[in-house]
Formats: sequence, C-alpha cells, structure tokens
Amino acid sequence: AYHSNLTHVAVATKALLANSGRPPSTTSLFSEARASNATIALSQGDVLYLISAVAETHASPQEALNGALALLDNVGAADVAALAMELEAWWADFWAKSSVSLPEAPLVERFWYGAAYILALSSRPGSTAPGMYGPFATMDEMRWQGGMTLNYNAEATFYGAVASGHPELLLSFFAPIMAYARSWGGMWAKQGTIDSEVGPPAPRASCMAEPLFPAELFRCPGVYFSGHISQNNDVFGMIDNGQRTNNLFVALHFASHWLYMRDEALAASTLQPFLKSVAEFWQCYLTKSTTAPGQEYRYDSVNDCFMEQCGLPVEPRGAYGFYDPTIINTNPPQVGLELSLILLTGLEIALLRYALESLVDMSTTLGCDAELVPAWQDILDHLPASNPVETSAIWPGSRDFGLSSPPELLAIARNTIEVHLSSWHNGNGFPQIFPAAGRVVENATELLGIFQERLAATMHENMWVQQFGGGVETVGAVGYVNEILVQSHEPFIRLFAG
Repeated sequence: AYHSNLTHVAVATKALLANSGRPPSTTSLFSEARASNATIALSQGDVLYLISAVAETHASPQEALNGALALLDNVGAADVAALAMELEAWWADFWAKSSVSLPEAPLVERFWYGAAYILALSSRPGSTAPGMYGPFATMDEMRWQGGMTLNYNAEATFYGAVASGHPELLLSFFAPIMAYARSWGGMWAKQGTIDSEVGPPAPRASCMAEPLFPAELFRCPGVYFSGHISQNNDVFGMIDNGQRTNNLFVALHFASHWLYMRDEALAASTLQPFLKSVAEFWQCYLTKSTTAPGQEYRYDSVNDCFMEQCGLPVEPRGAYGFYDPTIINTNPPQVGLELSLILLTGLEIALLRYALESLVDMSTTLGCDAELVPAWQDILDHLPASNPVETSAIWPGSRDFGLSSPPELLAIARNTIEVHLSSWHNGNGFPQIFPAAGRVVENATELLGIFQERLAATMHENMWVQQFGGGVETVGAVGYVNEILVQSHEPFIRLFAG
C-alpha cells in the first residue's frame, strides 16, 4: 500500500551516571509543549551520560514518541561505554583509509579532513543521503525545506567521496534515489509502494528485474526527476526548472562508482538498472536532426535549458500542457566552437556521454542487455562533440578535458573559467568552480591561493564552509584538493597538475 512521504520524528533523552548506571538526582524539571528544562545535581568526579534516541514513522507523532522511548529503555550506561569503543574503532578505520599532508597549505589540509568528517557524519552505509543541511538543521524551517536538490546540490555533496578513499559513503546516495524512482517514478508517475531497499540482484538476462516507473510528464519511459525532492513534494518537487538533466546529474554517481570500483554485485543490483532506465528516457526524449538533407544525423534535446528556469515551463496540468516537441529550446549560441546549431548543452553532452559509456561498459562486463547496447552506442556515436563552455561540462561531467587537451579546447575551457570568475566568491558553486578550474588552469599556485582566500573568509571553526546556495554540499570542494594532487581522467596518471 502507498505510504505518505510525511515523516513524524521524535527524540527522547535520559541522563545516567557513568559509575553507577543510575539516573542523577534532578532538582527541577520544567516542561511545556515546545521546551523541556531540567537542573541536574552532580558531585565531584561524576561522569554524566546524556543519551538520546530518535525514532521516525509515517503513522503519527505519538507512534514516533513511543518508538523513541522504547529505544531509550533498552540503553544503559554499559551500552554507552560499548558504543564509545565501537565508535572509536569506526573512526580509526575511517581515517586509516586515506590521508593528505599539505604543510605549506595548512588551511587546505584542515578543510580536506573537515570535509571528510562532515560527510561521514552526514552519510553512512545503511543511512539515507543528506538533504541540503544533512543532520545539521538548526531551525524548523530550513531553506529549500532541507530537501535534496537534484540539479547539482545533492550530488555535489559527494563529489570527492570516492576519490578521497570513501566509496562506502556514496552508498547512502543510491538507496533514496532508487526508492524515489520506484515509488514515485521520479516525477508524475503513479504512486505505489515505497521501497526503501535497493533490491536484490536482477536476473542476468536483463539487468533489471522490473522497470522503474515511466516519466509520464514527457510520455517517455524510463526514470525522470524533478529538480527537488522535498518533504511534502510541494512546488519544489513538482517542476524541473526547465532542466531535463536532473536524471543525468543523479546518474553521475552511479556511473562514477562503477568507473572507480567496478563492483559487479552493486552494478547488477543497482547501478546498471538505474542507468538503463535513465538511458531509456533519453532514447525517447532526444530527437534526430540534420543540418541539411543527406547529412549525418545528430541527437538534440528540445525544450531544455542548462540554467534554472530559462527553458520552456512545463506543467502536466497547467496552462502549458504537455511539452511541445516542435518548440526548440532557446539556449544562447555557444561562442568559440561554432555551436550555434547544437541544441544539447555542453553539460548534457558531457553527462550523457559519461552515463552511456559507463552503461555500455557495465552491461558488457555483466553480460546482459546486449540487444540494447547498439541503441546506446548509436547515441554516443551521434552526440555533438564535447565542449567546455560550462564549468560542469569540464568537471565532474566529463573526462574529455584536461591539461593535455588540444590548445583550442583548452583555451575555451580557460575562458569558461574566466567568465565564471564571480563564482570564486559568490554565494553558490563553491564545490563546482574550483575542481573544474583545477582540471584546466595553467597556474595552479595562483588558483590554490584563491582557494585559500575563500576558505579563510568562509570556513567556520567546525570546518564547514558556508555559502548561501546550499549547506553540506560545500564539502564537495574536496574534489578540487584531490584534483590538484592526482588526476586520472586522462589516459595516464597526472601528479600535482599545473
């Protein structure tokens, strides 16, 4: 049966003395609907444990509270001591997986470790991916409802996870995405049973046991996402901001996990089925076009846009009706590569290529869906040439641009970075602009200085970098630190780029 996505959460807290395991004496207790206060008397040498339990349910607030109290009843002082030892061992194992040493840039080194720490607090295997602010919500009404914004923000949080040696943290990203796709169809699909599990491996004949719900908004099969997964799926979740690339941004991590880890079990159960459904949508949505009769065709995207809200508004029951495939998008001509006739943006070309190349590789390795590979390869063979006219097309969406790129492309990429210089200090894009610049800039020392200036101005004592356009996503800028140390997107390993 369908369950509402409205979740009730309750927190219960108790105090125990570590040496006796008994509650301390409480001298006063005050409680009302929105606040509780207690004064606890302690003797010299007492160690006090404050133990909190959190429970959530779709049923009711009282059910959530009952669940929290039940959890709390089963925890004593000995359990806290055991948990402390378990936690110490977990962190010891976590920090043993990777490290950096930057004695000449201590602020950057502090950021790298701080980013890993914040990401680990926000996402672990078995947990769900963090929203805009992860577990650090400090008020009832957080900006953007604290949801998962899929046109960059939610993905940016994990930009540096795998390259930093922590692919296990990326697993928390997959489960809610698969559940949302299967139960809601990503966008405008029929509501069904919420499946919180990724699911068992599918039969090898087809790497997917059952199709994800269709993207009914565009009358296309496959999976498609709105711009924002919000707490009540309100207006933020009902539109895609004119960007059709949300499912490709989501697919980025499904593809990159395969490229880094080549985990066949995870590929069979999760990565390949999702990428296959993304490809199914784009096989339907893309259109073939030629510039003149008899010329080779290419694939274009219609009614599409790179920036938020600059494409044709589309609402399934609104004044615009279903999308009109005869109206071509109005992305501005992209200067420098004679791309005025190319209707796919540089980002879409990069992300489509990244996803489909990984899907073909994965399916071939797993030995499944061989009959579908030619269609995917046909799209790859007839996409416009990759172009670095958007920072996201340079990084993380592409493996095509770097210091060994042809001079004319490298010049365009550097011009792109120059055009976006405001991103160095603006309220958004921190985890995007610096890694992209790290791929192509000539003077790495100057870039590192600019990065340190940004850290000095915006990094708090708790090692979180603040920006207006998001929350925990700023940890994704660790991708820049990784890029200037080691790059592997070219046919060779490059150390200390630039």
